[in-house]
Amino acid sequence: PGAKMTSDLIVAKKSKTKPVRNMLGQKKRSSPTRFRPETERQVNQLFPTSRKKDRKVKPVKNDNRNQTGRKRSRPPSKKNENSKKKVQKGNPLKQRKAKKTKDKTQKAKIKASPETVEINNAISFHANRKQLSEAVSLYEKAVEKGLANSYTYSNIINAYVRCGNTTGAIDMLKKYKNTGTTPDIISYTTVLKGMCGDLRLNEAKELLKEVEMKGLKPNIRTVNTLLRGCIFSGDIKFAEEITSSMQKKWKVDPDVSSKEYIIALFCRGLCIDKATTLVKNWKTGSELEDAVHSATLSLCVGRAATLLGEWKIAKNMLKATLQLLEKASAPSKQSKETQSEGSRNTAALGGKRGWGERGHSQGRTESLQVFRKHRQEEMKKEASELLEHVSKKAKVKLKDLPGIENMTSKQKDSPLIFQVLRSQNLMARMLQVFLFPSEKMEQADSLCQKLEENLLNTFGLERLIKRSFCTKKERKAKSEMYEQEFKNKYRKRINTSQKLEYDFIFSHAKRPNDEVVLPTKLEVCSGTGDWVVAQAKADEGKANWMSLEMRHDRVHETFTKAVMHNVSNLGILCGDATKIVPNNIKLKSIDKIFVNYPEPPQKTGGYESQSRHLLTADFFKSMANALKPNGVLTVITDNMWYGQLLLHIVSETSDFQDALLSVGRDTGRAVFDSVKVAGGKSSVLNLYEGPPCWKTSGLGEKGKMSSSYFDRLWRREKQTKRYLLCLIPNYNRETNQKPVKNTRIIFED
Repeated sequence: PGAKMTSDLIVAKKSKTKPVRNMLGQKKRSSPTRFRPETERQVNQLFPTSRKKDRKVKPVKNDNRNQTGRKRSRPPSKKNENSKKKVQKGNPLKQRKAKKTKDKTQKAKIKASPETVEINNAISFHANRKQLSEAVSLYEKAVEKGLANSYTYSNIINAYVRCGNTTGAIDMLKKYKNTGTTPDIISYTTVLKGMCGDLRLNEAKELLKEVEMKGLKPNIRTVNTLLRGCIFSGDIKFAEEITSSMQKKWKVDPDVSSKEYIIALFCRGLCIDKATTLVKNWKTGSELEDAVHSATLSLCVGRAATLLGEWKIAKNMLKATLQLLEKASAPSKQSKETQSEGSRNTAALGGKRGWGERGHSQGRTESLQVFRKHRQEEMKKEASELLEHVSKKAKVKLKDLPGIENMTSKQKDSPLIFQVLRSQNLMARMLQVFLFPSEKMEQADSLCQKLEENLLNTFGLERLIKRSFCTKKERKAKSEMYEQEFKNKYRKRINTSQKLEYDFIFSHAKRPNDEVVLPTKLEVCSGTGDWVVAQAKADEGKANWMSLEMRHDRVHETFTKAVMHNVSNLGILCGDATKIVPNNIKLKSIDKIFVNYPEPPQKTGGYESQSRHLLTADFFKSMANALKPNGVLTVITDNMWYGQLLLHIVSETSDFQDALLSVGRDTGRAVFDSVKVAGGKSSVLNLYEGPPCWKTSGLGEKGKMSSSYFDRLWRREKQTKRYLLCLIPNYNRETNQKPVKNTRIIFED
């Protein structure tokens, strides 16, 4: 019997039972080996010395124990089951989660056919090339055959956004919802990208609420898309809301791009206290990426400190920027090895490659390296110029500061006198800045009110008013008065028909005498303002300039450079050029218009452009109406295909005639292409290859021509080809008469 019991014990030990699993199908953690109760009792009888003598083994009821020997739980009563069902029925959060899991399982069951995959890849290909009509025809084909899935809708939405048709993307998102499938966060983020690019931030806020109501969580790319919209429009308050929500509600950690956007917005609002705190706290992992990233943040703070006259903070930040850029330009062996991995893990989380590994092409990688290197060189250039400016201004004595003669003796003795004078001078410069809203205003008063709000909330005017007083008592008593005085001066610059008044805008600009009316020149798509600031400085006392740029961040950089170079004959406009030129600039009031390196709708393609771009036939007409009879429009591009496209667009209208520039070896210019004007027998428009004509375009002396961002970029890459249009408005186009001889002038170099 003893041998038999021992063999039974061995068999019990070696027997394999099925692993116990929980509700999710996962294996439970293995507990120490336990015998069945019957076997344990038999072992105690066989080996009584291994147990305590006084221990009694209780009889076990097999019907109330499971295989492991534990007591079974009581089955739930019908009463409890009904109450649980009621709770689950009335809980919307649980219902959304259940629906979400159901949708996922349905999606997993449906496998895309090879034809669907092929159509989706083709739509994505045409979206990258900004060819909308081809992408739409493929989408319609997929819907007709019943092959469209979630990827089809995501790709066609991306095609609409890339081609600048945000309204079409919104309509396509509605169609996606009507299919009965909840759109994923990728589709919503793509539509948000289009809204933010068009400065439709109010609509983006409403769409974000819809995303949260559907139970979707924004990811890092969604956050960066919204923050980029705040950068373009200058909305600091909305950026603060996103920053608080991303970590508390959405559980998303900021990446490199998020940090740059948030700190840049604080710096534009002149909140350098918040910005410096964030710069000290935020760091990245990769050594090389950390150097470039930290240099960008330090440069933002240094720029804001320079504007406010905080010379000590500015010096420290700008010196740190130069040191970090030197470190980035000569990376160590370790940084070279970790550059590809570290930069991809940190910087690319919310970038264009954030959704996966698709798009890692050799051509894109090389172009990114070129622009990254050029960006570092541009940052070095700006930091060096700012540091030189700070060093000079820090040595200026109190008696030499502008506005000191208006101060009382008590104010002169105040330790805040430098801060007060700097803030007041900066407020005077802001009278030449106009941040136009995206929506159209019906009355001039409402437009002026909106322009003032934008300066107060996004350009740091509110902070400057607070810094314009020596004591807190004086600030409380006079801050409202200062603000109202600023508004009264500002409203004189917009007349009742919402047109800009140049006499008031350039009232502080130098001129030979009061009777002379200086010519007005305008640059459209002015970027960060390198070129226009240098031109305005060279034309001081000879001409007044205006810059027009859509993006708020670039406008702020232009303003900083104008203040740094003490340029008083430059008006800075921010907004959509297709709305500002026809609605806010007087007819026949501009002498010269320049469009330097406009963004093409697509790299290659036919003459019928499918993507939205600025230089359409309607906008050419608006510029012709704004120019004086002998005014000149100069368009320069480095894209041959785009130059030919613009030539065909202008030739189909009767708004312009060619300026007939001289060509030959002496000028370095040649006629690249020619097209006859529609409706004219002998009128021809030319596309020139080479540099612009200095006298014709109104650029002053040839040797003093300044370079722009793209000029320096292509010079570094040894790309020197330029294509230009030089046009004169044809004011006889309405009567279909031949142009008067005096309006058609042949200029020589």
